[in-house]
Amino acid sequence: MNLSLYEIEQKLEQALDAIDWETGEILDEELADKIGGLKVAREEKIHNIALYIIKLVRYGDMVKAEIVKLTGMKKSNDNKVSSLKKFLASFLNDGEKFKFSNATISWRKSSSIVQDDDLDLEQYKYEYPRLVEVKTVRTLDKKKAKIFFEEQAAINETPIFYDGISIVEKQNIQIK
Repeated sequence: MNLSLYEIEQKLEQALDAIDWETGEILDEELADKIGGLKVAREEKIHNIALYIIKLVRYGDMVKAEIVKLTGMKKSNDNKVSSLKKFLASFLNDGEKFKFSNATISWRKSSSIVQDDDLDLEQYKYEYPRLVEVKTVRTLDKKKAKIFFEEQAAINETPIFYDGISIVEKQNIQIK
């Protein structure tokens, strides 16, 4: 069998594509025979495999660059969606709903913890250590604080508020 260099490269690529690259497992048991059966010099085989590796590395670099580009595009798109939702919400009354044949505007209630600037985290560190996360700068763990206040409200049946912390109810626009 007398093959051209192009045909040899194609056969080598086909043989190498028979490897599961995630596990390294040879899917085609005759892979060694396919590579060894090609009537080419050892150096040509090594050269062709090296060129194929270079091709795959370039392809990987190209995919990586595309991922960076698409990630930037997604972030830009998400920012635009957020801005447009805020813009639309500024024209609507809280809770005002619209239903069109191809779009629905509704609202979802949510709540979040708002931390006052003058909140004494040192006091909270000793009174409620699980609510204060220790970092280089002390911050209130808002998720834990919200759960804590909701648990306290369920136990006491009336909301308990502490100086410097409040729960703010919000309306979040939803477009489907």
